Amino acid sequence: MKRKIFTALLVLCMLLMLSPLTVIAGMLPPWINSISVDPPRCAAGAEVKLSVWNAEPEGTDWSNEQYQIKDPGTTNASVTLEGMFYATSPGTATVKVTVFDIGRGDNFVQYVEITVYEPINITTQSLPNGQVGVPYVANLEATGSPKYWDWDSTELPPGLDLVDKRETATIEGTPTKSGTYNIYVEASNNVADAGAYFSIEIAPAAPDPISTSTSPTGTDATETDPTGTNPTETDSTKTDPTGTNPTGINPAGTDPTGTNPTGTDPTETDLTDTDPGDSSEVLMIQQPSIWTKGSNESASFTSNADFKDFLYVKVDREIVDESNYDVKEGSTIVTFKASYLETLSAGEHAVEIVSASGSGHGTISAFGTIEIKAQAVQQTEQVTQASDALPVTGESNGYYPWPVLTLLSAGGLLFVLRKKRLSQQRK
Repeated sequence: MKRKIFTALLVLCMLLMLSPLTVIAGMLPPWINSISVDPPRCAAGAEVKLSVWNAEPEGTDWSNEQYQIKDPGTTNASVTLEGMFYATSPGTATVKVTVFDIGRGDNFVQYVEITVYEPINITTQSLPNGQVGVPYVANLEATGSPKYWDWDSTELPPGLDLVDKRETATIEGTPTKSGTYNIYVEASNNVADAGAYFSIEIAPAAPDPISTSTSPTGTDATETDPTGTNPTETDSTKTDPTGTNPTGINPAGTDPTGTNPTGTDPTETDLTDTDPGDSSEVLMIQQPSIWTKGSNESASFTSNADFKDFLYVKVDREIVDESNYDVKEGSTIVTFKASYLETLSAGEHAVEIVSASGSGHGTISAFGTIEIKAQAVQQTEQVTQASDALPVTGESNGYYPWPVLTLLSAGGLLFVLRKKRLSQQRK
């Protein structure tokens, strides 16, 4: 009988010792069914580091990333086991990505495509010089299909602006100030970029061709009057029988023709008065008000500009990489990924959707804001501590019973052993 009790207690102890493993097994992460690799695109001739940044469903976990080229296509691409990717030609390469799925306890494999763009090269060698008051136009060209152009310098010549036309660009306007200006022009497609330095010399305005006043009758006031009358002896206030002042000069300073030949300065018309980047007709018609860290949700902004004119997106005046958002039609809907929103600090951030002007001159922008809220970590910890301290009636977290039972079993063993020892001593 004692042996049976002892055996039963041992079996009970073994079951209690195995129970935490059962609890732990129920806490393993779910199995992976897809992964996301960044970056999905790069420029030919540029080495990039591939990495797995997300796995689905939510809560999955992985380790030990490994990369292999499955099909280089036309890119001549290669990749190291750690993910250093390099391609020499445009095209699409297929990469085999292997990760260890912790939930499954085995490897998970997925094939991803990496798009390789042609490097950008600005082919324009120099820019023409200009002159104050004379309309100026200079073309900028590049290979590699740049998506947007920009310039950076102390200043473009006053009166000139760079107009982005995607494949090409122009510097145009009417110079208003002479001088020599050095500028740096950049073309980019969010994957590759190229820059070039240029110098533009703006000459002073040409002198006014009408430098002296001319009598409307074509007679110089200093010439001898053909009638033999000294024009200086005629009182300008008297009435000339012919109705004309013999001096040829209107004493009131008014041109008899009603038009001052020098009154209109041909350089006074500023061709830059119309701002090609005027965004008065472009609005942000939809935007989220608040986004909370840890929500794992995306955030969408909608501009009423045409989708075909979309160029790029700025947050806090910085251009956002295309891999951090998706854009689709209707009018122009930009959806930021949760992984990018997590990188923004708490507080308000300015959002700008930039599109090409429908007239083909300049850019137009829709402006909005998004407020990033920090995750309520402290409140979550308090709730967790409270739930740990006071379990709900009828529920068990799986940890309270087995320590108690272990102590009872140990006490039972000690009792049996002591009783057996006493009986032996009595014998």
